[in-house]
Amino acid sequence: MTKTIIGKLAAKISGVIVCGGLISLGITTSAQALTAGISDFTGVSQSNSFATDGFRFRAIQDLNVTALGVFDIDNDGLNATTVDVGLWDDSGTLLGSVAVSGGTNAPILNGFRYQNLGSSINLTSGNFYRVAADMTDISGLNSRNFVTASTLNGIDSVEIAFGPGDLSFPANHFGGGFANLGGNILFEDAVPVPFELSPNLGIIILGGIWGVSRLRKKRTKR
Repeated sequence: MTKTIIGKLAAKISGVIVCGGLISLGITTSAQALTAGISDFTGVSQSNSFATDGFRFRAIQDLNVTALGVFDIDNDGLNATTVDVGLWDDSGTLLGSVAVSGGTNAPILNGFRYQNLGSSINLTSGNFYRVAADMTDISGLNSRNFVTASTLNGIDSVEIAFGPGDLSFPANHFGGGFANLGGNILFEDAVPVPFELSPNLGIIILGGIWGVSRLRKKRTKR
């Protein structure tokens, strides 16, 4: 009688382990990938700029901005000690700023050199924002550089945005589909990784299956 009770209890425990393991297989985890708001331009041409240059945009998903960047002509380094880059909401409130190191010290991605923010900035889907860099001390680029939908990530409704130098709010904006090659954003993008299974969990599942199998064989012999 005692053996029967123990056997039933063991079978139930093993069943719970197996079910728990199989349920765990369906849990989706997330890996963070860094993505730029604008990853490419067309019609790039160099010209002088003495202003705060960038673009106005709308977030089409909630974004967690972790770094701000400035365009590096020819990817050969910034010819300034530092370049200030800012991110504002559409009313002109500065949400955060960085000083990107000159030369080739700052990491580069798709032509932009980035500096991490002290604290990440959360952008709300549907709201408009502006990002721009103080291009006073470095050569800027033509203010009418076309951006296509395929080069936009997490944003749309891009327009040229600019203002006075010394990292002023880029209050002026116009020209849908164009942007100043000044500032840019870098944000975390959650990439689902389905059916992630750890080795330990796999051992537990296999052990549970083996236990159930052994108990069934013993019952059959009886």
